[in-house]
Amino acid sequence: MAFSPDTGLVYIPAGNQGAVMYDPTPGHARRVGLRNEGVIITLVDKGFTDAMLPPAIRALTNMAKLTRGQPDLAQSGYITAWDPLAQKEVWRVNTAGMFDRAGILATGGGLVVAGSATGYLRAYNDRTGALLDEIN
Repeated sequence: MAFSPDTGLVYIPAGNQGAVMYDPTPGHARRVGLRNEGVIITLVDKGFTDAMLPPAIRALTNMAKLTRGQPDLAQSGYITAWDPLAQKEVWRVNTAGMFDRAGILATGGGLVVAGSATGYLRAYNDRTGALLDEIN
């Protein structure tokens, strides 16, 4: 994460991944605020259906209902410029995938510089997110 006092924006390399978490232990109740050992996490992506869950969990789950109105569950990676005062995203640049994000640096020269898992060093305009240059 990086901050520019010139723009007042915070630059964040981020990723999204949907998931369903459940405890397969019979009779186990979730303990709010405590560790819940034995929890299994099933990563969710495009095309995920109830049928992909274990039968005992499938009976308790309705993926269509759980995901209605939610963001796309597909894995994604991106760099976002966030305005902490307005509490809103100013710009977003998608990266090659969930794990294609690395360190980020905001300069006094109007650049946001970020590395990628694919071997690139990229320079973006700090106000617009426009890609200015990339080095492999």
